[in-house]
Amino acid sequence: MKEISNNNRKVVISKAVKLDAKALIEYLNIIGGESDFLTFGMGQFGYPCKR
Repeated sequence: MKEISNNNRKVVISKAVKLDAKALIEYLNIIGGESDFLTFGMGQFGYPCKR
């Protein structure tokens, strides 16, 4: 975990856990449509196959 403070704001960066997966995938699918300079596009992220 890493904490960054700037202008009276605090940001905490930590490793993702399984409970974060749905929100991360939704976020990546949104930003995938915002640029042509990414290696993925809108809607190209999904849930991985269960093994």
